[in-house]
Amino acid sequence: MAIRHRTTFYLLLTFGGMLMFSVVAALWLAGNSRPPLTAAAVPQLAGDPNPLKDVYARQDREFQVWRARHCIGHEGIISLAVERFRLRQGRFPNHLNDLLAEPADLPPGETWAGPFLNHEELLVDPWGNRYEYRNPGSHNNSSYDLWSTGPDRTDQTTDDITNW
Repeated sequence: MAIRHRTTFYLLLTFGGMLMFSVVAALWLAGNSRPPLTAAAVPQLAGDPNPLKDVYARQDREFQVWRARHCIGHEGIISLAVERFRLRQGRFPNHLNDLLAEPADLPPGETWAGPFLNHEELLVDPWGNRYEYRNPGSHNNSSYDLWSTGPDRTDQTTDDITNW
């Protein structure tokens, strides 16, 4: 009889410990807005309040470039919307806004089968500028050009992100 009570006690103790750990972990995750422990534990170097800020900034830039490439790349959300427009309308859109709302210059007899994108924010790159679109394309002669002016927000520079 004593063994059975001891086993039950240890089982309840284990479950109680797991429950307490789960609650503490959930509370910590919900309220943790500080940098990771490694950033807080690194000693201050040469008066720099956050020695990892350059690492975080580089990761942010890399993620922004990755996000822009995946919006306008061959299988990106904007490129796929342009292709859906072409398949349903029989032509490429004249403007990126044609993916969101019925074009004002819709040819007579053509019915609009959109919208092809749900949110206008999808047409804005990670740096706050609208993606650029040209139809017919000057780089892709048989289709369209789609690009972002990139982090410097200047067209025709080396950091532009393009579909050509």
